[in-house]
Amino acid sequence: MTSQDPYSVNHQINSFGIWLNVIRFYARNAATLFLILPLLIIPVFTDALHTLLVYQYSKHQNLRIGISIHQAFKATLPLL
Repeated sequence: MTSQDPYSVNHQINSFGIWLNVIRFYARNAATLFLILPLLIIPVFTDALHTLLVYQYSKHQNLRIGISIHQAFKATLPLL
């Protein structure tokens, strides 16, 4: 491996630079990403829904799916 190889042991990752690139990516692609925003939210919604279902079952020993869906939407909508 050479020192120019990005996978070399001596390569140091600049975390600030990575986050700066992420911010630039979203800023440059905001209009395109807006078109697929619902697809980007689905993983967050499903994570919230799964968490609520597991919590309800562990606390009440039954599932309240309607309440869980409502609470998951309530939790993820502010992220828009």
